[in-house]
Amino acid sequence: MKKQEWQAHVESWKVSAQSKKSYAAEHGLKYATFVYHTNRIEADLMPGSFKKLIPTQVTGSVEILLPNGVRIFLPVGALDSGLLIELNNV
Repeated sequence: MKKQEWQAHVESWKVSAQSKKSYAAEHGLKYATFVYHTNRIEADLMPGSFKKLIPTQVTGSVEILLPNGVRIFLPVGALDSGLLIELNNV
């Protein structure tokens, strides 16, 4: 299936009020494959931005969650505005 077809499925799913699992079953899609493409397409809609900046339970560190699922743990002292701008442009 082409990217355009997956995008159409994702858009249709968003307005359907169905769970991903229910939508995938109804349209004959493998659930894991549908979730994979949904995540990819949603990440593509947010290029150049990280999802979350999370203070961690470990004292003195911060977790950065990127749209592609990558988690970065940094000591608080390593963060500055320049680094955050660079991460936002990844």
